[in-house]
Amino acid sequence: MVIGIMGGTFDPVHNGHLQMAQAAQTQLGCDRVLWIPTGLPPHKNTAVSNEDRLAMLRLATDGLLGHEVDLCEYRREGYSRTVDTLRELHNRYPNDSFVFIIGADIVLQLEHWKDFATVSTLCSFGVAVRPTVADSRLEEQLEYLKKTYQTEFLRMDFPHIPLSSSAIREALAWGKDVSEQVPKAVYAYIKEHNLYKELME
Repeated sequence: MVIGIMGGTFDPVHNGHLQMAQAAQTQLGCDRVLWIPTGLPPHKNTAVSNEDRLAMLRLATDGLLGHEVDLCEYRREGYSRTVDTLRELHNRYPNDSFVFIIGADIVLQLEHWKDFATVSTLCSFGVAVRPTVADSRLEEQLEYLKKTYQTEFLRMDFPHIPLSSSAIREALAWGKDVSEQVPKAVYAYIKEHNLYKELME
């Protein structure tokens, strides 16, 4: 079985995340997609509680065939590191292979991940790239990583979706409507619990 991994803070989860995960199913043949929300992110603070992030993620993925929220990082004490997560998943699913799903921008950061040399042996990477845009820097970095670490990169043709959690948080703080950018159930949850408003206080 091929298992896709969607990792992140999901603060909040948005439609771009969902479309990327579904592209991994259709284009890369992922049988399952594990959504792994971070518990205590190593490089950033979250804008809302961990409980709210998890609730929104559950709402976003509810009813999606083959999608599952996995709490291995959420429950882990201390910082969340990808290498630790992959080791845990390999122990849990020893007969499966893993594809870590990322945007093209993350390719330039991969070598800075904790113990990337080990990470590269534990998964391949599904990279969402814009099919109509040539990016020489991206191509150079992909070739470098393949040669240096023997890492496998699988391309997903993915249209440019100008969505980011940070931009959505800012829009919500200003009272703007983001109902087209996040799943309906997530938007309802944000409104009901008055999330992200305090960012402007």
